[in-house]
Amino acid sequence: MLIYGPDFPGERFDRIIAESGRRQDEALELLGFWIRAWKALENKESPEGLPAPWPAAALAIASSKNAVYPRGTVFFAPEPIVRRCLEAEGPSGWLNGAVRYTHPDLPPLEAVVYCAGTMLYHVFSGLPPFPGDDIDLVRQDMREGVFIPLRFAAPGLNAGIAAPITSALAPSARGAGESRLREIAVLEKTLETESGERLEFSACFNPLSDREIAELQAEKEQFQRKSGLQVKTRRFFTRNMLALGGGLLAAVILGFIIASIIRGRAAQPSTRGMSPQEVTETYYRAMNELDHSMMDACVIRGAGKGTS
Repeated sequence: MLIYGPDFPGERFDRIIAESGRRQDEALELLGFWIRAWKALENKESPEGLPAPWPAAALAIASSKNAVYPRGTVFFAPEPIVRRCLEAEGPSGWLNGAVRYTHPDLPPLEAVVYCAGTMLYHVFSGLPPFPGDDIDLVRQDMREGVFIPLRFAAPGLNAGIAAPITSALAPSARGAGESRLREIAVLEKTLETESGERLEFSACFNPLSDREIAELQAEKEQFQRKSGLQVKTRRFFTRNMLALGGGLLAAVILGFIIASIIRGRAAQPSTRGMSPQEVTETYYRAMNELDHSMMDACVIRGAGKGTS
């Protein structure tokens, strides 16, 4: 596939993030440029005119050797071209270039904040917050906010940095409309020193003792067990809601039928406590009065069949 246009020798952000394990400082710096670029777009474009927030849709100049574009220049490629390229790479290309970092239901402005949170999570923890390979399950985890908290995924990460990233990924933080994009400045600010310089990756972490690391690992394992059980239970009931609802309705109807039968039986006449002579007299009195219910109550095992 040939695409004609001005040459832009940049790297895709999804690949920069994927290699952040050995390029942490560079990845953080370029993410800062990505955030600034989106802030500039928010001031100039309507939400409908914004490019896709996918990491693969943004290219950055990571080298200072280029004579045309300065280091940190960000180019947002047209969405149709990016989508076509990712689809040509197969399911893994679409998953790693777009799906893994972008919430499927959010409007453009909110999706930018979410995407920034997922990329920063990956840089600090070394893994994406939603690492599965099944696209449908990844999207379900995003909708439900199922991910390992940063305090476990990135032990020692400064709480002031972890908090806005976690907030960006939390389901309860959505729905604020266009103002969400302005909140991306909070993420940018957490990555800067008081003088406005970019924080180095190592400066974002507090040193932990061996005991603290062991305690965090134990808490993480406990969290994963508890969270895994809750997620499985919730999804079981969600998948089987119709069947469970039908079973519950059937049980209620059956209960009403049984209760009605019991009430009907209880309302029928009875000869309990009568002597044989009283039963006989009651039987013939009921016959004279044509009270068939009382007649039935006075006979058992076929007694009285000869009467007419």
